[in-house]
Amino acid sequence: MEKHIVKNNNTNEYDYTDNIVYDDFMENRNSQENVDENKEELKKEQVIEEKENKDNMYIYITGEVNEPGVYILKEGSRISDAINIAGGTTQNANLDKINLVYLLKDGMKINIPNNLDLKNNPNYIYITMSSGDEKNDSDLINKDDNINNNSNNVSAFKVSMVNINTATQTELETLPGIGPSLALKIINYRKENGKFENIEELKNVSGIGDNKYDEIKEYIYI
Repeated sequence: MEKHIVKNNNTNEYDYTDNIVYDDFMENRNSQENVDENKEELKKEQVIEEKENKDNMYIYITGEVNEPGVYILKEGSRISDAINIAGGTTQNANLDKINLVYLLKDGMKINIPNNLDLKNNPNYIYITMSSGDEKNDSDLINKDDNINNNSNNVSAFKVSMVNINTATQTELETLPGIGPSLALKIINYRKENGKFENIEELKNVSGIGDNKYDEIKEYIYI
């Protein structure tokens, strides 16, 4: 049998041992190194997972949406994002009084009303916070009136939300950076390809690139 020479640190002498002892030693050392590497990888994965979880919100959306349920959205998402991920609104939905750019918070419940809901209950509750607090149209109403900013003489206005599947040319032109030419292109694309399946599909329209899309994405829904 082949022999290996291993130094004995205690006696400062060299002992002879066979392959089995040496191989066992190397195997144990390699095994320990693998365990340490796996632990380090696991720690990194846990840190990444914890960070991702902190950036996530759980939102419950019900009412006049096509796919009501609980969804996970990124921090900074708005009511329009929740509606889009829930498959868009039904034909009966009434969004006239809902501020679709309202920032969401973890644990919110969103109720999308229809005309009958609003008729029967003028104080219809649109949002229930995780704390149990409720909000209605006084908190979430869309205000399209111009706002005069006296501090810097700049006129500002809130853009109305636009359904890109049903909007007219005039309604599309209310979006930032969308003029008559682009509005017509959107309408023609819709005629040729049918309704948009998601808002990002708008980038397929000639003249709407990433920058233009980023400029208007918070003001559109399907």
